[in-house]
Amino acid sequence: AYRWRYRTGLRWRVMKITDGMWLIREGVDPHYAAEAYDVAATPEGLTVYAPERRVDHRGSVLNIALLTVRLTAPLPGIIGVEVAHHAGSADRGPRFGLAQDGSHRPETAITDEVAEVRSGSLTARVRRTAPWHLEFLHNGQVLTTNGVKALGFVNTAAGEHHMFARLSLGVGETVYGFGERFTAFAKNGQVVDTWNADAGTASEQAYKSIPFYLSSRGYGVLVADPGKVSFEVASETTSATQFSVEGQTLRFYVVDGVTPAGIIERYTALTGRPALPRRCRCP
Repeated sequence: AYRWRYRTGLRWRVMKITDGMWLIREGVDPHYAAEAYDVAATPEGLTVYAPERRVDHRGSVLNIALLTVRLTAPLPGIIGVEVAHHAGSADRGPRFGLAQDGSHRPETAITDEVAEVRSGSLTARVRRTAPWHLEFLHNGQVLTTNGVKALGFVNTAAGEHHMFARLSLGVGETVYGFGERFTAFAKNGQVVDTWNADAGTASEQAYKSIPFYLSSRGYGVLVADPGKVSFEVASETTSATQFSVEGQTLRFYVVDGVTPAGIIERYTALTGRPALPRRCRCP
């Protein structure tokens, strides 16, 4: 179910779930969000409860997993998504120190059909009927979607647990970023592993990996996990970028910005900017 690599003595797993378009790889047991069964507004945004099977009657809730999806808006033009399976484990860190504008409060709206979180020009919209569908919009125009079999977790034959999400790519959409890389500039078709390694400058390994990418459609995505993040950039499926982490919780942020400069400005406002060196006044 995995391709095994060795990096400075560490085993590195590259997550792939499917074998082609409809087969599941041996040793992999995926569970997907099936619908937004219940939605609640919070001061930070929305909390969505997504079972792995559509709930039609009381018996539907027996022996199924439940994902808790929290949508927040730490800064204008940025929406955070936290997906948890089993919450409550000890947080051993480290964690990214991300900015939070205490004065910024997202707008929320819940109807019988959809639930929305608005943060400036960016909106996250969840369909309240099956199948599962979460989309991100810039001023009403869809940027990317998280749809059927695109959010969930995977149990493996080795006893591991991975959380994953998949965001759609449009026709001709290209993906860039991930920090220092020595592969082709456009990352479409590549498997990108964000793990620093001292391996020179002529391979797919890098010294300064960053789990953040930009899209030619005018948005960026940060996977807020300091550990090993595996990206399938139009590689497992040509119409999506998939990212996965080991554990019970996945956190990622969609950053609106229209232009690369606008996206980077908001991204650095979220993650922090280096101090400006002072001019030395030497005698």
